Amino acid sequence: MYLETSNGMQTKPNYGLNEFPDQSRCIFCKIVAGKTPATILYEDDTLIVFLNRYKRSSVGPDCLVIPKEHYTYSWEIPAELLSPLLQMTQYVSKALMEATAARGTRIWISSGRQAGQTIGHVHFHVYPCYTPWDLLYYFRGMTPFSRWIRNYFHMSSKPSKTQALEKMAAPIRKRLQEIMQNA
Repeated sequence: MYLETSNGMQTKPNYGLNEFPDQSRCIFCKIVAGKTPATILYEDDTLIVFLNRYKRSSVGPDCLVIPKEHYTYSWEIPAELLSPLLQMTQYVSKALMEATAARGTRIWISSGRQAGQTIGHVHFHVYPCYTPWDLLYYFRGMTPFSRWIRNYFHMSSKPSKTQALEKMAAPIRKRLQEIMQNA
């Protein structure tokens, strides 16, 4: 079955919530429940911040800010939860900049597979950026140049070692606590 778009193209229908596994198989819900290990930077009653255990660039993992309650898409987040999530994302961005040699950060959220969402639990990525080329590492559709860069620097999408993640997390966690105390 195909649907016709406004410009006359044909496309397969988007089945929305059916495109992700059910909540019982959600990796982020398992992290929230303590059933899957994670390198946690911060946690309170409504949200949790942790390092992405899958390396995205030669410079290490990004930080993930997620609500503890399961929401698949960004438009499902209640307004009273959106403000604390965005505020925490801002704090994490500042902590990442100040605790590492990053020269910038990129905040990213995707809603739906077509937008690049790979896990059916809404989450904010906070990526460290050290060079203008770092942006190339974060997209799944890699260009020949970014593939060359990935291979040159021996980057991988395999899980990072827990000990290495904890070493990276310590200064970020410390700076995040300081920022939150001074807010």
